[in-house]
Amino acid sequence: MYARPRVLAVVQQGRAASVTAALPYTDAVLAETEQVGPGVGELNPNRFTVAAPDGRPMGSLLDESLIATKVAVKGGATVREALKSGGSHLTRDVLTVLADTRRQVYHVDIIQRPRVGGYARMLNPPSCSRCVVLAGKWYGWNKGFLRHPRCDCLHIPASEALGEGMAINPRDYFDSLSKEAQDKTFGRTEARAIRDGADVTRVENIRARGLGTAKAAKRFGTPSRMTVDDIYRVAGTRENAIRLLTAEGYITPSFGR
Repeated sequence: MYARPRVLAVVQQGRAASVTAALPYTDAVLAETEQVGPGVGELNPNRFTVAAPDGRPMGSLLDESLIATKVAVKGGATVREALKSGGSHLTRDVLTVLADTRRQVYHVDIIQRPRVGGYARMLNPPSCSRCVVLAGKWYGWNKGFLRHPRCDCLHIPASEALGEGMAINPRDYFDSLSKEAQDKTFGRTEARAIRDGADVTRVENIRARGLGTAKAAKRFGTPSRMTVDDIYRVAGTRENAIRLLTAEGYITPSFGR
């Protein structure tokens, strides 16, 4: 337990660095894609690290690795095996939290720009099969970013028309991979079916049927503040989303705008 404060401090430092790196992203993408979308205010970087991305205390999320270690011991694992299990759990959670923190900055920055209709999903190859079938898909500003643990896909701020132009054909991505990479990404049987002409999206959807996505399940504790997911789920309108983001401290208004 003595290592807990140090681990938490390091993770929070990493999250702060992730926020800092993410802040100029939307402006840069809008400029590169020749889009105009001024914001209603400025993002408050400190607010994004107050809690874990799903709203719970960051420390309680990290404690799950300790729980995983104890569960492994209870299941008959050796000390070495249990520690490896807990370490893998911790690595997965930290990488996911860093990516989710960055994505929350992107999403809030899109929401607070009324002229930006939403975002397109972009791969960060190498990508898994679940992400490939979503590549290039356009989402409105109030739609959540479906992701699995350790997902590193990105938001591309865009209008719906521009988003359609960014679409990536899943079959083209599949064909760009070696046979070995195809089998590893989609599964040997599934990859063979795709090579034989089956639709990539349909094959993946059938394979993944019944598997949940990581939607910030709040199993340990109840968040005391609204998360970004909470806000765009209940806001209804852009104006209300901006109001709630401002009230929760994600946006600091720029008076005069």
